Amino acid sequence: MSRAKNPEGIHGTRNLNGMGNLYLNKTTGRIEYKITENGRTRMATGKTAKAVNERKKALETSSGNKSKVKFHNWVEMWLETYVKPLKKASTHKQYEDTWKCYVKPYIKNIPLKTVTTLDIQKIIAKMKERNLSSYTMKQVRKVLNLAFGRALKEKYIDESPVKDIEIPAIQQKPRKTLKIDELRIALNYLKKSRWYWPFLFMLVTGLRRGELLALRWSDINEENKLITVEDNLTDQGIGTTKSNKVHYVSLSGIAQNCLKHFAEKLKREGNPAVFNNEAGIIFVSKKGTPLSPHSLNNVFRRIQEKAGVMATPHSMRHSFVYYGKRKMTIPEIKDILGHDETTSTMDIYGDMLFDTTIVASKIDQAFGGVIREALQPKKDNVSGIEKKA
Repeated sequence: MSRAKNPEGIHGTRNLNGMGNLYLNKTTGRIEYKITENGRTRMATGKTAKAVNERKKALETSSGNKSKVKFHNWVEMWLETYVKPLKKASTHKQYEDTWKCYVKPYIKNIPLKTVTTLDIQKIIAKMKERNLSSYTMKQVRKVLNLAFGRALKEKYIDESPVKDIEIPAIQQKPRKTLKIDELRIALNYLKKSRWYWPFLFMLVTGLRRGELLALRWSDINEENKLITVEDNLTDQGIGTTKSNKVHYVSLSGIAQNCLKHFAEKLKREGNPAVFNNEAGIIFVSKKGTPLSPHSLNNVFRRIQEKAGVMATPHSMRHSFVYYGKRKMTIPEIKDILGHDETTSTMDIYGDMLFDTTIVASKIDQAFGGVIREALQPKKDNVSGIEKKA
């Protein structure tokens, strides 16, 4: 059959084994996918099945017949169109990982319009069976709520199935803070390494991992004792902070001393960053390059394995709050941590900011007299009994 007699390649095709509704056009040698709506046929073609599947996804999602759009096609298109170009790279990666790890493997290839609350609630139930945290379950609900919310606005669905999703109540593990003995052991382990001063700096600033790694010398204002936190380093590179806002941390004398000693360490190493560091990043590798989050994680992994202290980058932030709670007000802690509202600080650290020693003293004051009075016999009752006798 010649191509001239078959210009559209509608005939002379055969289904490819294992490729579902993809077809090989024997005349052109190309792989095809066709969709027919209201008597109109549209086609996606390509040299490889992978290329056609990508075009097929876009074809189905942009289809005039919205009832046929598949659930997985919609979510992946939403990630590519509404999240990737509009959100931070780290946010896109987080949403994409949430979708691929916790949702996609557990839901069938069904039309978007037919997904029910029960379908999603079953996914949450499976997560509970796997002993996943309530935070992870809430993250799944958040991602799906955003994806279905956009589908609702685009009129692909009539109602979002996510609005009534319930998350099991799971007792949260207490946030890890380092005790004095643990700090002593960790510092002794790091004493001769280049990580001693960054470790201390994290403890007295409460910076997140990415904020620490993106910090520049130009962010340090010694005269006003101020650290400007405006960047965050992730696996995708340097971007804005988690809240997309600049916040400020007071530069304590201890933090200032950490920076001074680390700068001296760089000079003794002959570190290239001392002479040629265009970015001005403070905590660099021995080669003078910015450290990756993976590198910092490895430091804490070694502290765990070699020193036996279960420390993580975020446990330093928790420890900052724990040891600072009696000396700083909640609004001061809120500003240093970069939270928008004190309610956010209380939601995360409310149990930690609760000062048990002060409250215990107040309980003693309230009940000391009550208990003493209750334990004393009532003389009137005794004399009354004696008179009756």
